[in-house]
Amino acid sequence: MFSVACKDGGRFVAEAREHYYKGNDLLDDGLVEEAIEEYSEAIRKKPDFLEAYFSRGYSFAELREYQRVIDDMDEVIEINPEFAPAYVERALSYKFLAYQVNDNIEEYEKLIAQGNADLIKACELDKSLCVPPQK
Repeated sequence: MFSVACKDGGRFVAEAREHYYKGNDLLDDGLVEEAIEEYSEAIRKKPDFLEAYFSRGYSFAELREYQRVIDDMDEVIEINPEFAPAYVERALSYKFLAYQVNDNIEEYEKLIAQGNADLIKACELDKSLCVPPQK
C-alpha cells in the first residue's frame, strides 16, 4: 500500500515495519483479521505509524466496522492533517454509518454532514480526490 520511510532506524521501528509489511501481505491474501493484528502490532511498536493506522482502518472497512475506521482515520489525521486519503476513508465511513441509523433523521443528517465536510477537506488537500458531496 505505502512505502515506509522510518527515519529513526531503531529496533522497534524495524519490527514495526516488518509487522506492517506482513499485514499488507495478509490483506492481499484476504486474511483481513490477521492483517489487523499485524497492523496493531506495528502500531504498538511505533505509535505514530501513519501507514499502519491507515491500513488497519482500511481493513476495518473491509469488515464493515465503520466506527473503528473513523477512529483509525482520526489517528492518521492527528499524525498528519494533510493526508487527504484519510479524510476520504473517514467520509465514507460516516456515510455508511448514516445508512445504519434509519429512523434517527437527526443522527443521519449529522453523519452525512460530517462525511461531506471530510470530502470537501480531502478535495482541498488533493484535487484528484474531488467528488461532489451527496445527500
